[in-house]
Amino acid sequence: MVYGIDLGTTNSLIGIGDTLFTGLVSSNVDTKQRRQVPRDVIGSDVVASYKTDMSMGKEGELSVECSAIVLKELARLAGKRSGEEVRDVVISVPAYFSTSQREAVYTAAGKAGLNVKCLINEPTAAAIFLCRDMKDLIVVYDLGGGTFDVTIVDSRMGNYAVIATDGIVLGGDDLDRHLVNIVVTECKIPIRYRGRTSMSRLKLIMQKAKEEVQKPWRDIYIDLSDFHAAHDFILTEEIYRQAVYDVFHETFVRTQYLISRNIPISDVQKPSMVLVGGSSNCPYLKEMIQKELNVNIIEGNVTPDFTVAYGVSLYADMINKGTAFELVEDVTKRLCIEDCSGKTTTIIESNTTVPCSNKIVVDNSTKSDRLQLRLYQGDSVLAKNNTYIGTLEFEYGEEVEAGEGVVEVTVDVSVDGIISLSAFEMLYGEEFKQEIKLTMR
Repeated sequence: MVYGIDLGTTNSLIGIGDTLFTGLVSSNVDTKQRRQVPRDVIGSDVVASYKTDMSMGKEGELSVECSAIVLKELARLAGKRSGEEVRDVVISVPAYFSTSQREAVYTAAGKAGLNVKCLINEPTAAAIFLCRDMKDLIVVYDLGGGTFDVTIVDSRMGNYAVIATDGIVLGGDDLDRHLVNIVVTECKIPIRYRGRTSMSRLKLIMQKAKEEVQKPWRDIYIDLSDFHAAHDFILTEEIYRQAVYDVFHETFVRTQYLISRNIPISDVQKPSMVLVGGSSNCPYLKEMIQKELNVNIIEGNVTPDFTVAYGVSLYADMINKGTAFELVEDVTKRLCIEDCSGKTTTIIESNTTVPCSNKIVVDNSTKSDRLQLRLYQGDSVLAKNNTYIGTLEFEYGEEVEAGEGVVEVTVDVSVDGIISLSAFEMLYGEEFKQEIKLTMR
C-alpha cells in the first residue's frame, strides 16, 4: 500500500485517499536526541526550517538527516493507526525544487526505511484535492512556512494538467524573521541578548503575536523585559499589514507574471485562485492578493494547512489504483547549459510536460581532452541567475582540436522531476556512448 506524505517546512502529515492518519506534526527536530519535537520546544539542539536548505552534498546533510527523522516518525504514527507497516510512499515537494533537492528527499526517505514510488509537486497535489469536484482552470497560490509556489492547473477535461509553474524560497519564516528584526531594531535589544536561543524565543513570541493581531481590532502588547530592551513593543494591525506586504510582495509579482503569460484574457476574464499553505491563512494577505492580482479567490472546504496533504494522499490512492500517471500531467522548469560568455542555451523549454527528453549537439570551444558543460534550471539568459544543477564532464579519450569534439547530449526528465543524462561522441560518422559524470562544482 502506498501512503502520501506532505513533508512541510513547518508541519508534516501522512494519509491515503480521504484519510489523514495524523494532525499537523511539527517538522522540528532535536538533533542531539535525534527525534521530532513540537514547535514550541526551543534549544541549541533544536533545528527548524531546514527544508529550504535541502540538497545533496555536505551542505544538505543536516536537512536530509532531519527530514529522515520526521519521515520515520510519520511512518510510525501512520502504522500505529492503520495497523500495517508503512514502506511505500509518495512525497510532495515544492515545484521549484531542483534535481539535487529532489534526490535529497529520496535519500532522506531511504534513511527512514521508506521506498519512494515518486514525488509530486505540492501545488499539483493541492489541485488534485481542490479540483476533484470542481473542474476548472485555477491558479494555486501555495505559501508555506519556508517555500512559495504558484501553479496554473487545468482540470476542465477531467484530468489534472499543469500549464505553468514558478516558485522561490520564501514563506512564513521570512515574515517571522522580519517581525523579529523590527522588534530588535526599534526596541534596541542589546547584542548580548541576540543569541540563537534568545532569538528563537523571540521568534516564537512573534509567531503567536502575529496570529493574535489578525483578530479584528486587537493590538498585541509584547513584554521584552527578558531581552533587556529599551522599551516594550506593540504589534499593531498597521505594522503587521505593512510587514506582510513587504515580505510577500514578490509572490504577487511572480503570480501576475505567470498569469499574464499563460492565461489569455479571452479565455478567462478573472482567474480563479485557491490559497494553500499555512501562511496563506493571513486575512490581510487575501485582501492584498485580490487587490494586486484581480482574481476570484475560491474557498476550499479544508484549511490551507491540510490541502496539500489531502492532495498527496489522493495521489497515493491513484498510484495504488494505477491511474496516477494517466490523470496527472506536471511540467518541468527550463533546462539550459552555459556557454563561454556566461549566457545559456536551452535544452528543454520551461513548462514542458514531464516525462520529457531532448537532445543537443555541442562541441569543445578550445583544444582539450574533455568537454565540460554546466547545467542550470531557470528562465534567465544569464547562467548565474539560474539554479545550478551540476557539471556534465565528457572525456574524449585523447586531446582533440577546438570544434572537432562533437558530442550529442540527451537530457531526460522523469515524471517526478529527476534529471538523467547520456552522451554520444559523434566522430567520423560513428557513435561512441559514454557514461556521463554529473558533479556538483
